[in-house]
Amino acid sequence: MQRMQTLARIGALFLLWGSAAFFILMPPQLANAAPQATTRYVSPAGSNGTIAFGIPLLNFCTNAAKPCKTIKWAAETIAQNGDTIALSAGTFTETVTLAKNLTIRGKGTRKTIVDGALQGTVFTISQYVNVHLKKLRIQRGNGSSGGGISVAGGATLTAKNVTLIDNQANSGGGIASYGTLNLDQVVLYRNHGTNNSGGGLANNGTATLTRTDIELNDAQYGAAILNSSKLTITDSALHHNTTPNGYPGIYSNSGGTLSLTNVTISHNTTNATALQGGAISQVNGTATLNYVTITQNTQAHFGAIYASQGSVKISNSIIYDNGASPQCGSASIGVFSDGGYNVYADQSCSYWTGSGTLLANPKLKALNYNGGFTPTHALKASSPAIDLAPKNKCTAHDQREVARPLDGNGDGKVRCDAGAFEFQP
Repeated sequence: MQRMQTLARIGALFLLWGSAAFFILMPPQLANAAPQATTRYVSPAGSNGTIAFGIPLLNFCTNAAKPCKTIKWAAETIAQNGDTIALSAGTFTETVTLAKNLTIRGKGTRKTIVDGALQGTVFTISQYVNVHLKKLRIQRGNGSSGGGISVAGGATLTAKNVTLIDNQANSGGGIASYGTLNLDQVVLYRNHGTNNSGGGLANNGTATLTRTDIELNDAQYGAAILNSSKLTITDSALHHNTTPNGYPGIYSNSGGTLSLTNVTISHNTTNATALQGGAISQVNGTATLNYVTITQNTQAHFGAIYASQGSVKISNSIIYDNGASPQCGSASIGVFSDGGYNVYADQSCSYWTGSGTLLANPKLKALNYNGGFTPTHALKASSPAIDLAPKNKCTAHDQREVARPLDGNGDGKVRCDAGAFEFQP
């Protein structure tokens, strides 16, 4: 037996020597060639390595029938730039640092779960790498900056079909980003900013959110989102985020730029009595709202928007029934401007009312899933928001991706409806 083990070791050394010799003798153009992208397979039932004849044999995760066991092993030790890590269904209890350009793909948000077990940030994305996350759930992360995901400056994260649930951090319970963030069909649900900032997301870089559902998160400064840089939100909903004494919706400071198109902000609540804004609180910077519905947010003063400085331009939108009137407020005249074709509860959201803007009840239905990825407030057939905006002011579709414009009131003229929902007769 001892003789067999000795021979096995000699054989392994010979193979290593042969591999080294082959590398030395390779033509320089092959030796310096970029490695070919590889798919690495990982399953909770897999193994990171085995021992044969007393010699450790590492699993390089390339065989779907013999997957590795942990994402950490595949991503941090084995994978090369450009690789894809294919996760099976199941729960992976671990935290991972991603320092290479990688794609991590699961089997779906109900099937593939990465659980941080409150031991750290689930995915930490290092500087200057490009990472794609697809079809998985990230839960129970616990960090200082980003509980579910932390994105370093210079890094880019693209996430599609991803749910972040029950994560917590001092800032950015779900995600904290200092880099470039692209979210599509992402759910930020029940995440917590323990140090009072950014329950769902803390954005300190450039963030683009498309078809993103931000629900039931909490923190004092931006229960849904803290924005300190550039944030663009399209075809999305922020709803039922809460804070006992703070800013339940979007809190935008440090000169942040905020752009919303086809967005619903609804049922975000706080018990605060300060002049804060239930949907959007803007310390300074700029905000542009186009085809946005803001309703049923709770705040003692300025239930929809409060802007102490900067500028807020509102076009083709609905702002109605947000706490006590007035709906909007600012530290000085001129912060708000009206791009026209809005439906307001009162004149507080723009002292100078723009062309086509109405002060009226928009006749909204309850928040519901009316098609599309995120919930909306449908318009009743008698709503004055129907066909309010001219065709040349239209976006290509509404929040649900229903094509605009439609002739909603049957007068033979094709126009767009104010707000995030396009009425279909």
